[in-house]
Amino acid sequence: MVIAGVSMKLIPMFTLSHGYSVKPAWGVFILLNAGVTGFSLFRIFGLSEVSDYIFAPMIALGFILFFYQIVLIIKRE
Repeated sequence: MVIAGVSMKLIPMFTLSHGYSVKPAWGVFILLNAGVTGFSLFRIFGLSEVSDYIFAPMIALGFILFFYQIVLIIKRE
C-alpha cells in the first residue's frame, strides 16, 4: 500500500502529468485497505477459507485499478 501511495505522487511528478482523474486512486485506497485488513483479521480468527473468496479478489481488483490509474496518468503526459 505504501508503494501504491508513493507512486501515485511520484509518477505524475516525473512524467509531468496534470489534469488526470483521481477517482480510481480512491478506489485503490479503499479496496487495498479493506482487502488487506479483512484478509488479516479473518486469518487471525481462523476463517481462512472465507477470506480467500472475499478479500483476495478485493486486493486483486485494487491492483487492477492501480494499474488503470497509472495508465491514466501516463496518457495525460
